[in-house]
Amino acid sequence: MLEKLRLIFTKAEPETSAALLVAREELEGARVAAVEELRRVQAEKNAALVEAIAADDDKARASLRKSLATAQAELDEIVGALAGLDARIEQARIAEAAQAADTERAERARLATEREQAATDMQRALESLCDAFRRFDTLSRKVEGKVSRRLVMEREVDFDLRAGISAQLACRTAGRLGDMNSLRGFTIGEFSQRGLLVDLPELAKRQNARLGLSPAPDLPRAA
Repeated sequence: MLEKLRLIFTKAEPETSAALLVAREELEGARVAAVEELRRVQAEKNAALVEAIAADDDKARASLRKSLATAQAELDEIVGALAGLDARIEQARIAEAAQAADTERAERARLATEREQAATDMQRALESLCDAFRRFDTLSRKVEGKVSRRLVMEREVDFDLRAGISAQLACRTAGRLGDMNSLRGFTIGEFSQRGLLVDLPELAKRQNARLGLSPAPDLPRAA
């Protein structure tokens, strides 16, 4: 009888609110059975009490009262157990809510730490990018002094690769960073599919080849 209660309170199962609620259902079933038993006993014994009182049979009256008290005590005991179980369910819920709050706080703290680390990584990457850009810009200015004035004036070559950098940022961040105008009206997907997203070192090689500074690289044709 009441196997779920026995398992929980002998620690064979964890005392969780869910487990306690299952046990409460079992105990509620016992309460309903006790109520039915009390009604049966009352219906049976009350009629007998009338006869015992009429016969002035004290012994029979005592026995009948004991039977009624036993049935009532069984019900009262279960009702009291239900009250105690409800209190434990509430305590378990409070403890679980506190644990869930602790878990949520820990998860938020973990996410915040990882976000800060990502920001640190971005800062380092930006510093590295800016340093590389300064070096590239200095070298580009020197290149401009070695090529024809026409190329410099017409800007047939993007000496600072700003469009290439913007295209890289736009494509690799789904448009969150970079200048979308650098994609020349294409969507990010179209720009990539047409082979127009080229790594910066490759762009520099192509520029050098167009300027006659190095042999032309063996490049695949854009789709």
